[in-house]
This record gives sequence, C-alpha cells and structure tokens, in this order.
Amino acid sequence: AQMLPQLFTKNKADTLALLMEHTGKNEASSSPLSPKEVLKILENHKMYMWCYVEHLNSPKHQGILTELSTDHAQMFAQLYVDYDHKRLLPFLHATISHIPNLKVILDMLSLIHI
Repeated sequence: AQMLPQLFTKNKADTLALLMEHTGKNEASSSPLSPKEVLKILENHKMYMWCYVEHLNSPKHQGILTELSTDHAQMFAQLYVDYDHKRLLPFLHATISHIPNLKVILDMLSLIHI
C-alpha cells in the first residue's frame, strides 16, 4: 500500500484500475484497502490523490466519492482549485451539505457572478 506513489509514477491507468479492484465500495467492505486508507496513503502526493478523486468522479464510482466527501469535501474542493478550478462550483453544489458555511459562500459568489 505504501508503494502507491511509486506505482502512480510508473503507470497511472493501471494503478487506478488496481485500486478500484482492491478497494471496497464502503467502509464495511472486507477489501484490504478502504477508499479512506487510499486517501491517507496519498495525502502527501496531491497530484496522485487528484487522479484517484477524478477516477472516482465517474458514474460507476460516484457512490464512493459521495461517501468520502462526507469527511473530505474541503480537501477535495482544494484539489479542484489546484487542478481543475472550472469544475469547482459544480463540485461545491454537489457537496453543499458536507462543507460548513458553504451555502453562504455559494450565495455570495452568485451575487458577484463568479
């Protein structure tokens, strides 16, 4: 598991496929790695974490991303700022219940037409 950053360096697509094969859809899974553990391992490798989050942001894996957003929405929002700011507002609207004071911020942004 600690080799994930090196695996990403060698082959991002194969690493993502391997992660999806060996991570459970929820925390109750008996899989060796939970999605939360993957985030923990990648916490010092933001680009690889972004790759993982982006991969989860597909219809096939959306439930995992939604579940992770409960505890990690602010971190994901920062990843959107860093790597794909054009998709930040749609992400924020989708996770509005998970980030404290987000509704107020979004309302303020809509007033200034950002």
